Amino acid sequence: MPLDPLSLFTASLLVLLLVSSLLLLAWLQNRQVQALAWWSLAFLLAGLGFTGALMGADSAHSLVREVGNAAILLGYGLSLKASRQFNQRATPVAITLGGSFIWLFACWVINIPFSLRLELASLLCGGYTFAMAYELWFGARERLISQRTAALLCGLHGFYFILRIITGPTLQRTIQWVEQLDTTWALIMSIETLVYATSFGFLIVSMAKEQIEARHRRAALQDPLTGIANRRAFKEQAEQRLARNQALGRHSSVMLFDLDHFKAINDGHGHDAGDQVLIGFCELVEGLLDPDTLFCRMGGEEFAAFLSGEDPNRALTLAERIRAALEDGGMKANQQHIAATVSIGIVISRDAAISLRDLLAHADAALYEAKAGGRNRVAVYCADRNKATSLQVA
Repeated sequence: MPLDPLSLFTASLLVLLLVSSLLLLAWLQNRQVQALAWWSLAFLLAGLGFTGALMGADSAHSLVREVGNAAILLGYGLSLKASRQFNQRATPVAITLGGSFIWLFACWVINIPFSLRLELASLLCGGYTFAMAYELWFGARERLISQRTAALLCGLHGFYFILRIITGPTLQRTIQWVEQLDTTWALIMSIETLVYATSFGFLIVSMAKEQIEARHRRAALQDPLTGIANRRAFKEQAEQRLARNQALGRHSSVMLFDLDHFKAINDGHGHDAGDQVLIGFCELVEGLLDPDTLFCRMGGEEFAAFLSGEDPNRALTLAERIRAALEDGGMKANQQHIAATVSIGIVISRDAAISLRDLLAHADAALYEAKAGGRNRVAVYCADRNKATSLQVA
């Protein structure tokens, strides 16, 4: 049975409106993914614009058709905005609205010939689509499988508009004219719209789901107060780094930090000030450590760092710099200066059989020695003596 182009156009319209409704529902259930709302509006405008293009198809200069195409272009602009917002990037209003304004200016002010309007509309839609493909692929902050797939789909959709420019006839002529033609192009256009709308809508929901799951994974591995890695993340990553260092014959160093008399800071200045001291200490340490150093909050006022490298003295140098910097500068909280110091325990090992659990135990023994020796000092665990040695602080 031959396919009726008008029926396919109607089906395409219904699919656009259905996808818009589903994306709106997805946004209402996951409001932290605001891009879903913009994509919902984009599909709604595409559906309404598609309706306007059909209603005004019997005139070469129909106001309804021109506004309908402007709505479609605005939908593509909002879809690009949604793609960038999904990647936590802002989009200038001029880019979002630019396609629609260019179209209306060309139709109403310049009054370009009808034969050029197809090429202009296809060029603008294709430009937005390729920009979406680029954004979803290269602008992604994390590699989501569905996002990469959506980028490829947008790329294919962009080539569809190139095909439109090359081949010519679209719905911008009358429905009767379309029906009198060989229906091949009309079928391709309708089927492409159906496939793109349903596939892209599915991928958008999948992208949102993956992003939410990734956020939950990050939250499970991140300390909510300071924003650095938590104890669980430290153990997972440190195990991997230790195994790599042992395979390469490199030194592994673990540093444990404990802020001295932190309870007194909380009691004397309040818990809010205590929180600010913890955050400030993290900023201080991260500013002195190398970017590739693993640094985490183990709990309370205790922190840990894992270092890799050939130089066994590197950890000692860094630990002393951190201790001295905190002692000299203290911390600022609630517009007041708070004196603060830190005790640090270190273990340095090249043992190919030692476990992370043992390294942490040795570093903890060194930390205990630093605190027992008067605090505000660095202590190193000596494996050959099976004990920790406190370094004298000037």
